[in-house]
Amino acid sequence: EVSLAADRQIEKLEQVRAEILQVIGQVEDNTLATLLTEYYVNDKTWEEVAVQIKYSWRWTMKLHGKALRVVEAILAKRT
Repeated sequence: EVSLAADRQIEKLEQVRAEILQVIGQVEDNTLATLLTEYYVNDKTWEEVAVQIKYSWRWTMKLHGKALRVVEAILAKRT
C-alpha cells in the first residue's frame, strides 16, 4: 500500500514536471527559458544559473522577474 501511494506521488510529480516544461517551452526568449529550466527543473542555485547564462546574480534576478511575467501571460491565455 505504501508503494502504491509512493508510485502515485511520483506519477503526480512527473505530470507537474511535464506541465512546467510545457509552459517553459512556450517562452520565446531562450535566456529566460534557460533560466527557468535550470532553476525550477534542474534544481540549480541562482548563482549557478547566473554563471550559466553569463550574467551577474543581480541581473539574473531581474531576468527572473521578467521570466515570471512571461509565464504569467502564458498561463493567463490558458484559462
